[in-house]
Amino acid sequence: MLFLMASKVSVILPTYNERGNISELCKELTKKIKSAGYAPEIIVVDDNSPDGTGKEAKKLKEVKVIIRTERGLGTAILRGIKESSGETIVLMDTDFSHPPELVPMLLRQLKDADAVFASRYVKGGSMNTDFVQYSLSKLFNYIIKMFLGIQVLDSTGGFFAIKRKAFEGLNIEKIFRGYGDYCFRMLYALKPSKLRIKEMPFAYMPRRYGKSKTNLLKTSILYWIEALKLRLR
Repeated sequence: MLFLMASKVSVILPTYNERGNISELCKELTKKIKSAGYAPEIIVVDDNSPDGTGKEAKKLKEVKVIIRTERGLGTAILRGIKESSGETIVLMDTDFSHPPELVPMLLRQLKDADAVFASRYVKGGSMNTDFVQYSLSKLFNYIIKMFLGIQVLDSTGGFFAIKRKAFEGLNIEKIFRGYGDYCFRMLYALKPSKLRIKEMPFAYMPRRYGKSKTNLLKTSILYWIEALKLRLR
């Protein structure tokens, strides 16, 4: 009798002060991915969180934990990608704003695509915020999309599944740096490859525990500067 090995899915979880979220998130992801018929590889990359996030994650049996002294979202993701071995890579936030139950849906959509992005802005997507903030966020992402000529409307959300082979030929060290700008930088780098990229609507949820570390005004300015740099190369 032949037994087929389940396809491995590597979930990269960059963390900083997420002790209240990390254990439950890892457990839910492991359960959901296994139930969908895949082999999960959960990788927590912790920037030496003073609240003990890394130590909390190390208590989990099926989780690979990397604790590093440097800080930064983009480079944490880069480290996770380099340490991963799955045919598919999933990136998401670790505060439950990206619902773990949607990961199997991303993986199903990936069967006829090379990358699938969960989107707050396509029809059916939403954010748990007021109308003005949602509209401004959507407009900003639309401007980035048109300015860079990329396929995805929600290019700063950071919740997606992508096939590892999509990274072939890319200089990922130049892509995965900074903050959430890595996402549209990656999409811009992927433009010549003509990959099949899809968007799937989702509802962006409030974090369960802890406080947000994002300064919206500062982040928006940073993203626009990075987008300008891409176009001016």
